[in-house]
This record gives sequence, structure tokens and C-alpha cells, in this order.
Amino acid sequence: MKTDAAHKWGVEPGMRVWVGGHNVDVRRYIERHLSGTIRPPIGPVHKAFIAPQSVDEAVHFTRKLLTRLVPNGSIWVVIARDASEPSETCQVDSSKDSDAGVFPSDAITPGELHEAMQALGLAPGEPCGLGDTYSAVLYHR
Repeated sequence: MKTDAAHKWGVEPGMRVWVGGHNVDVRRYIERHLSGTIRPPIGPVHKAFIAPQSVDEAVHFTRKLLTRLVPNGSIWVVIARDASEPSETCQVDSSKDSDAGVFPSDAITPGELHEAMQALGLAPGEPCGLGDTYSAVLYHR
């Protein structure tokens, strides 16, 4: 069943959703909140979630996804939260999740990520807090 987090991430019934990345703990967190969604191995997707361990990995998966992303689709990239970052309206409480706070993606800075994604033609949206530790940054065409 889809959770409140999925709704806050803009995942609606019938949307095709892709989740990937080598940060396994973050990926599992995302997948728990997206259980019950359509998860196609091939074909178009409406929303994509990347849990990278580096900016290069985020770029790698984004390049692959751009060919599958529907025209109004979007990509969420989950990274460690910058301590100065304000909590946005899509704040998701991860305090109930046993693996919250152990995701090793702190080598990625929002500035580096934004620069790399903009080079791929994507515009950043506002970050969405995932508890006190992580942020999901929305990118769209």
C-alpha cells in the first residue's frame, strides 16, 4: 500500500515508478514507501527515484532514465541533508524507520548535484526533507 510519503512525492495511482541506485539503505526506504505502485522493468515511467552514492552515479542513472521519462515526468534524487537546509512542506518523518540515519551518501553536495543535473537539461525543484538526515531533490525537464 502506498504511504503518505508517496503522496507527498507526487506518486498517484496508476503511475509507473522506477527506483534504483547503489545506496541500498536509501533505496529500501524509498521502496517501502512505494509498495503497491507499478514498477516496470522497461517502458515509460512517470516518476523515478535515484539513491546514489556519488554525483557520477546520479548522472549515470539520469542519462538512462531520460529516454524512459514521460514528457511531464520527474526524477527524485535522495542525498544527505545539508544542515543549513530548511525543512520544506513535503517533510517526511523517517523516525519510525529502523534504518533512518545510516545512509552513506554524505559525499554528495546539493550544489554539485544541481550543476550535474542542469547539465543534463533538468531543472531542480525544492528539496523535500526525509527526517533529519536526508533530502529528496526533485528534478524535471
